[in-house]
Amino acid sequence: MQRYVVRDDVPELAEKGAEARRRWLFLTGPFEPCKPPPVMRRRLTVLGVVLALALGAGAARAANGHVSVAREASCSGSYVTAHLSWGVKCLRAGEFCKIGNSQYRRYGFVCPPTGHLRRI
Repeated sequence: MQRYVVRDDVPELAEKGAEARRRWLFLTGPFEPCKPPPVMRRRLTVLGVVLALALGAGAARAANGHVSVAREASCSGSYVTAHLSWGVKCLRAGEFCKIGNSQYRRYGFVCPPTGHLRRI
């Protein structure tokens, strides 16, 4: 949100009175944007640096594979964890699947025309 300052650069309006000044402000726009104070600029800069560092650390953590380990652990014992081209999935016989996709074979499943996984 910007802060604004009322213009005071038309000296002849002071002679004409408050009504003329209001009319002039209505027609020309009363405000000009101001720069934030130096303290606020410093705080915003520090906040931006901290956010950039936090996002960089999160991206580095994801690149190390810590996030995918947590995803693998979420499949229960009756499911098989599968790393498919469209993501990590938990597979089990009877689950919905992409018909005819050969990627399921690697994990011991086939997807027939019924659209439900079947063990090989």
